Amino acid sequence: MSVDTDLYLNSIFSATRNSIISMSLGVGVYGFSRSLKKKKSIEIMKILSTLLYLYAFLNLLNTNLMFRDFMVILDNKKKLTFNERVQKKYWQRYEYLNWILCVFTFIFLVLSFSKYLQKII
Repeated sequence: MSVDTDLYLNSIFSATRNSIISMSLGVGVYGFSRSLKKKKSIEIMKILSTLLYLYAFLNLLNTNLMFRDFMVILDNKKKLTFNERVQKKYWQRYEYLNWILCVFTFIFLVLSFSKYLQKII
């Protein structure tokens, strides 16, 4: 079985970029909510911002888990034919960076939920 590693890595980069854009959009929506006058509109925008953080986190988590599975497949080279230019140590760095971004996204998600958690507790 042949594996197109370049195509797979480009897919990982695309998914990571989508998470970054979603997180940035969440920050922008939250900032925009402060310019509104009505309390209801402000709450709706903050909920939308939280949903964007949640989407970014889940998308990034899924991307990282898929990337981790693919790295395990690459370890099992005997069954696969893939591009020999692949240097696993560099790919692992991308995985680590994605996990760090996932932690930052989770922090944003928790901070956006904190107001709602305080009401519950």
